[in-house]
This record gives sequence, C-alpha cells and structure tokens, in this order.
Amino acid sequence: MCNALKELENKGRAEGLQDGKAQGIIKSYRSLGGTKAVSIELLIKECNVSQEMAEDYIRKYW
Repeated sequence: MCNALKELENKGRAEGLQDGKAQGIIKSYRSLGGTKAVSIELLIKECNVSQEMAEDYIRKYW
C-alpha cells in the first residue's frame, strides 16, 4: 500500500509541475500579444500534450 501511495503522490506532483509550466507558457505568451492558436501549438510542443489537453489549458488559464 505504501508504494501505491508514493506512486499517486509522484503522479500528482508531475501533473502539478506540468500544469504550472503550461500556465507559465500561456501567461507569458499572452502578455507578449500572442494568440490562442499559437499558444496551443507551443503547449503541444513544449509540454508534450495533446491538442485537446492544450485547449483545456487555454480555457483554464487564458
């Protein structure tokens, strides 16, 4: 059971880090006058996420 909890903790930490990275990319690019479409492309490339996940981040942090 302890290993399972550790794995969940590590997964949550990794997801949190990715979420923070995506948020930083969006806020930075938006402040520079970037578009949502290009931000989605950057998220896909830099965060290695799907189109759908990138769009979710845009809805959440734009």
